[in-house]
Amino acid sequence: METLRAMDSAGWTCVLWAAEKGQLPKLQWIVEKAFSGRRDAGAVDGHGATPVKRAAMHGHLVDAVKWIVSQLGPGCLSVTANDVATAVFYACEIASRL
Repeated sequence: METLRAMDSAGWTCVLWAAEKGQLPKLQWIVEKAFSGRRDAGAVDGHGATPVKRAAMHGHLVDAVKWIVSQLGPGCLSVTANDVATAVFYACEIASRL
């Protein structure tokens, strides 16, 4: 399972890729198998973005964002690192375009 937790050259894990692509079944499987539901499944990538932020940025609001928040708790929505935009900001921005 170390491979599932490994980072690529950009600092991304499988969790981040699955979240960004909105692949909920894959995201659930990776978190269950590689992280056993641990909170570190929400670790930031090399750019400071979390899985919930990546999912929100790409419009996966109902499926991936909802599930990630159910696993990591509502605090994950306010995490930010390299910029001031949180997952909530991106979710609102995407929702305003719908």
